[in-house]
Amino acid sequence: MVDMKNAFAKNLLREIKNSKSRFLSILVIVAIGVAFFAGIRATSPDMIITGNKYLHDYSIADLRVLSNTGFTDKDIDKIKSISGVEAVIPGYNFDAYAVIGEEEKPVKINSYKIGGQMVNKPVLIEGKLPTSEDECVTE
Repeated sequence: MVDMKNAFAKNLLREIKNSKSRFLSILVIVAIGVAFFAGIRATSPDMIITGNKYLHDYSIADLRVLSNTGFTDKDIDKIKSISGVEAVIPGYNFDAYAVIGEEEKPVKINSYKIGGQMVNKPVLIEGKLPTSEDECVTE
């Protein structure tokens, strides 16, 4: 039995010696695969933590309810009464064109709640958020 293991080891080493480039190619391919798999496994939890932090910090809404004709106060109260709904923040949004000289540029207009509970907070890079109804945020 010992001779069989010895013969197998000798044969294996001989095969590797006779085909070094094939052996090295397979070794490199396996190493790249292992490195890629380890990298994905290591970064996945960090990506989940980062995503959850962003969603929490900027109070991203779980659900957005839209209507072509708008909602009445009764409609909003019905949505608030649904089990599991923490907050309902009504607002307005629409698409428009801004005329700048001879050009028309598409713009998206969103209402923004001042004070109190807020969802989908904008990421402020520079300046300040509106503090009164006659102010706006631009991007």
